[in-house]
Amino acid sequence: MSDNYNLGKYQIIRELGRGAFGIVYEAKDIVLARSVAIKVLHPNLVNDSEFIARFHQEARLAAQLDHPNIVPIHDFDQKNGRYFIVMGLMRNGSIKDLLEKYGPRNSAQTKSIVEQAASGLAFAHERDIIHRDLKPGNILVDEHGFARVSDFGFAKAMSEASKNSLSMTGGILGTPAYIPPEIWEGKAATPRSDIYSLGCITYE
Repeated sequence: MSDNYNLGKYQIIRELGRGAFGIVYEAKDIVLARSVAIKVLHPNLVNDSEFIARFHQEARLAAQLDHPNIVPIHDFDQKNGRYFIVMGLMRNGSIKDLLEKYGPRNSAQTKSIVEQAASGLAFAHERDIIHRDLKPGNILVDEHGFARVSDFGFAKAMSEASKNSLSMTGGILGTPAYIPPEIWEGKAATPRSDIYSLGCITYE
């Protein structure tokens, strides 16, 4: 997708990154005149009606997570066969970007990041929502320096989708370095699964 391409009322500005679910762009909401991030779903996913239905439901649940340490979801839509989710724009990138650029953080910085991520996770867990794929790339930093957990909803939708959707991840949801033992054993994810993943991130 080229720069200045429009998806409905959203004008694409530039690409921010790519992942298993799709491509993330910086965009402008031309109606409300605000900057946002848009994740356009991977073509392999949009061809799976079961996944789209599940993801839409999970996006609705994730949109209810109003917390300062969770990336807000603004919209879910499709235009010209492209399904996309609109989120708050986190201008300082991810913890993954931070680690790659500057290396491990000192103890005070690590404590602050982990406490903020844990706060967002606890808020979601209290509402029976488990992330299932927590990793440095899913903890973003906003323009004020606050850590926010992103991609709630994607993981559950993927975990319950058809085999065609799961084929792109090899049948196991998650990033190997952060997957807890119970998931490798085929057991259901629990809040403790997210805590294990956050422990791996803390060590890193």
